[in-house]
Amino acid sequence: KTSGIYVLSNYFDEILYIGVSKNLRRRMLEHLNAEEKLDYTPLGKAYWFFFKECSEFRPYERGWIQQHQLKEGQLPYFNKREAPC
Repeated sequence: KTSGIYVLSNYFDEILYIGVSKNLRRRMLEHLNAEEKLDYTPLGKAYWFFFKECSEFRPYERGWIQQHQLKEGQLPYFNKREAPC
């Protein structure tokens, strides 16, 4: 029930979504109830929920999303917008 940053990935650890939450447990359960996040994507199905507990999570989120964009040339599949400033 702590705050932090998290990643949804497929079975092969390809990142599908990078997000933040003030309650990681609640957010994970929300993803488990979201058909969009549990359906198959071009990269496969969401399988892993990795997280890092932290109170100042915005800089991490921005950095992780930017790092993904540099490596993959695009946002993670479920991230629809640029990382917040």
